[in-house]
Amino acid sequence: MNNPSTGAAKPVADRGWNDCWNSIGIHGDVSCSKLEDLAHCRNCPTYSAAASAFLDRDLPTDYKSEWTTYFSQSKTEDSLKTVSVAIFRIGVEWFALSTLVLEEVDERRKMHSVPHRRNGAIAGLVNIRGELLVCLSLQKMLGIEPSPQVSAAPGERNHERLLVIKHEGKRAVFPVDEVAGTYRYHENDFSVPPATVTMAANSFTRTVLRWRGKVIGCLDGRMLMATLNSGVT
Repeated sequence: MNNPSTGAAKPVADRGWNDCWNSIGIHGDVSCSKLEDLAHCRNCPTYSAAASAFLDRDLPTDYKSEWTTYFSQSKTEDSLKTVSVAIFRIGVEWFALSTLVLEEVDERRKMHSVPHRRNGAIAGLVNIRGELLVCLSLQKMLGIEPSPQVSAAPGERNHERLLVIKHEGKRAVFPVDEVAGTYRYHENDFSVPPATVTMAANSFTRTVLRWRGKVIGCLDGRMLMATLNSGVT
């Protein structure tokens, strides 16, 4: 691989292999006469020999001790205290909900009315995988202003979804206007809502977090299910 016209690349003393690819090869001045046939240094026996020498070299004296120390350390609590939440929009408000109570996200579909429940927290019944689930109207429960009605452009994607929640074996569903996705936060990112902040869903939130420059409320899934169980209308 050495080219007399440019000077032969010599083995590096502290490595024990020839790194000619850095001088006359693909990472050098590309003057090696063998490149015309080999196209790339990886096809050269010298390059392969250097790779073998690198993998077969003796480990540094402190290599094993450093990694032994690293893996023997207990994981700190801070590295474990993260919470996954789903962030979504209802009307003009954005909210978060722990994925521990979120079972699935589904397409919006036909809702079956429930007698004597037209104006309350229960909006109707929805068929989810063959099971009729109670559909909560969070927009009414939380007193959220509806988002401005804007006509969708032809072919524009419909962002409306149904969120299925589950707690202590009981399931319910509620419609949302948009789902941004799931995000993971450190426990320290959650804070108590400031007294100066008034939110439509204040009675159903215990914490808030910052997302895309907004302060959004984290809904308590257990409280939502408790509202359903108590039959609030």
